[in-house]
Amino acid sequence: WVLVRPSGTEDYVRITLEAKTEEKAKFISETCVKIIKENL
Repeated sequence: WVLVRPSGTEDYVRITLEAKTEEKAKFISETCVKIIKENL
């Protein structure tokens, strides 16, 4: 699962995620960052 939310006190977006392996978590994290950067 992935939770993406803006910080309430600072100028950044927080990504919280859980995956079955560290490799999958890294892939998901990098994908989320790419999507966020493309849309901000």
